[in-house]
Amino acid sequence: MKNILRLRGHVTVNSAGSVHERLPLHQLKLKRGLSSASSSKEELDLEITYPNRGKGRVALVKLARPSRYNSMSMTMGESLINLNEHLSKDTRCVVITGEGDKAFSTGRDLKDSKNHTKEDARNYMQRCLDSALAIKRFSLPTVAAINGFAFGWGMEVALACDLRVAKRDSVLCFPECGLGIFPGAAGTVMLPRLVGPGVAKDLILTSRKFSGEEALELGVVNRSIDGSSRDTV
Repeated sequence: MKNILRLRGHVTVNSAGSVHERLPLHQLKLKRGLSSASSSKEELDLEITYPNRGKGRVALVKLARPSRYNSMSMTMGESLINLNEHLSKDTRCVVITGEGDKAFSTGRDLKDSKNHTKEDARNYMQRCLDSALAIKRFSLPTVAAINGFAFGWGMEVALACDLRVAKRDSVLCFPECGLGIFPGAAGTVMLPRLVGPGVAKDLILTSRKFSGEEALELGVVNRSIDGSSRDTV
């Protein structure tokens, strides 16, 4: 039977339902294997499994909000920031993917964002940035297995990983400029370093959608495949 750990992020909520406390990234715990907490399926933000029980275990981390195309919630962002402390001590590699076949992550949860106060919006954007940077600075090798849609913050989490594998029919996009905003979780820094400023400007400023196959041609991903990206990894 697979060893499964289901997580929720640690978030403080006031009586009105607004998130108000956030630990700075440099103060977060980074030791592995400290938490054994679980939560019901309704509360899930991440799901961690260990498909390979042999030496050098690989942790499969699923962004687990399939009914919302795995868009980021505050709890999902917090769980990614604290991911290291939830992994088994013998983990040697982390594969990040989306639950289901429809999406890796569509980024910002636009439905929830409509109800944000200014304080909520600031906290949410900071959580987006902190979670992407936490993956970028992660102490173990990370692989993004891109399945389906990867938009906005989802793209930035993928870029933060060491390697990226995408299904050929995946759909990738930085939609922010089309909405009058910009990628706020370090995408404007990570993408030019990966593909050069010319390609990065094209993808970011036009907000155009591109396939997993084109992503390989542009250098955004390392592999483009026909089958399941997570199974191939």
